Amino acid sequence: MQVMIVGARGEVGSALCASFESLGHTTISVSSAQPVSPDGHCIDFALAEQVIGRGEVDLLINASGRGDRRASVRSGREATQALAGHVSEAGVPAVLISTTRVLEGYEGQASEDSPPRPTTEYARANAENEEAWLRQTHGQGSVLRIANFFTTPLHAESPQVQLLPWSLLTEAVACSSIQVRSGPSATKEFVSALDAAQAALTICRQGWTGRTVSTNPGCPMTLRELAEAAAGAVEMIGKARPTMSFGADTDPFQLAPPGALVAAGWKATLSLAEVQLAMQQWLMAGMGHEID
Repeated sequence: MQVMIVGARGEVGSALCASFESLGHTTISVSSAQPVSPDGHCIDFALAEQVIGRGEVDLLINASGRGDRRASVRSGREATQALAGHVSEAGVPAVLISTTRVLEGYEGQASEDSPPRPTTEYARANAENEEAWLRQTHGQGSVLRIANFFTTPLHAESPQVQLLPWSLLTEAVACSSIQVRSGPSATKEFVSALDAAQAALTICRQGWTGRTVSTNPGCPMTLRELAEAAAGAVEMIGKARPTMSFGADTDPFQLAPPGALVAAGWKATLSLAEVQLAMQQWLMAGMGHEID
């Protein structure tokens, strides 16, 4: 299968490229930023539109949406507007990568395809992109809402460094301590790039055009488990184990009911051991400072 990935220079997009390739698929990288990478690994929108029109794309992944902690105010709607019409005309299965955080305004549980109810600017930008994608692809495009995305940061200044669990790791190295504001039982769900790629392939194979589904449930990890993993990674490279402190305990986390992906056989494969190993390897590689 030939998979086109829009937003391939970002952390989600680049990780998805690697995952699709590991599954034996060929990828076409499209840059949603200008200028296009001079290394020749990414093509621009004009060429991408030609490739789609020639029928050379089996699956299109739009991973150009607003990234969490991204400094730029650029939204993914420019990419959506540039490609949506071509996707619809060519009849190409197309999946927009969004986030379950568009449902953050609901009290209690919400179904995976509930209308967005964002309360933060980040979630609002993604909700707007979802709406534009479904409308402008005329039902040909689907939306995949992913849980917290776990991937190794591309470099030391990467936005991913500011997110869990990497923020705990950088604090542990800098301060020899980890201070968590929430209670230790607070739980986050994570998926890997491989999980997300498998989910997108499931959408394609099931022919779920126009549908909104989510990686639900992902792999649940408590803040204590994440902090322990960060502390263990620090120990593994020969440093003293950092101290840990937590805020007030919270109500136990409740998973929302499994969605359509699970019914179709998908499941999150990410594990806590994999998370800890990735943190250890990142520490040993200099925490991204040696990455160009």
